[in-house]
Amino acid sequence: MEKLQSYLTLDEDDLLSDLSSGDLEMLLSFLVGKVHESEVRVSTEKDEIMRLETEIAQYVAERDNCLSLAAQIVHLHPVLEEEFKTREQLQAVASELKRLKKDIAQDTSEQPDVAELEQLIAESETMITSLHQKQRMFKSEKVHLTKVLETTQNTLSEAQAESHAADQELLCLQKECTEQANVKSLGANEADRQLDACIRQLGVLNLLARKK
Repeated sequence: MEKLQSYLTLDEDDLLSDLSSGDLEMLLSFLVGKVHESEVRVSTEKDEIMRLETEIAQYVAERDNCLSLAAQIVHLHPVLEEEFKTREQLQAVASELKRLKKDIAQDTSEQPDVAELEQLIAESETMITSLHQKQRMFKSEKVHLTKVLETTQNTLSEAQAESHAADQELLCLQKECTEQANVKSLGANEADRQLDACIRQLGVLNLLARKK
């Protein structure tokens, strides 16, 4: 190996005069092996870049999904407003019912319409029950949406962090590939020159062998 590598530092004229047919064949085999190693390394780096690009695409999809979920829960504020209004209505109905019962208890001068009062009380109680149900429903929906919002925010933060890390890794790999490509380009030019010299030398030796 050291002998072959030392030949690569020789000028073309020295290379042609010093190398035998066997040396040229060994050098040719060495150069072919180096080219194969470079091709394997480039293929591996391309696969790694494709893997990183796939991961980045997945992170982007997750981020878009999180943004979509966040858009779906923007109506949380209207739900809270509706819950507040329902609570106010419930308090108003309860206050009115309490006032009516107090008026009935204090009014001794005239007999109230019992049927009308009973109907009013029944309607008030029905309204109170309905408002209680709405209040429970709004509370349940608020809790659910709050949990979804927290989960979405956490998932979005994780996706952004992973996407940033993948971007940095891809940039480093691309920089490394560029540097290696520059080195390979210089080495490839020298290897091509030496390979051409080997081929010419082999051709001369074969020609001499045929003439003998």
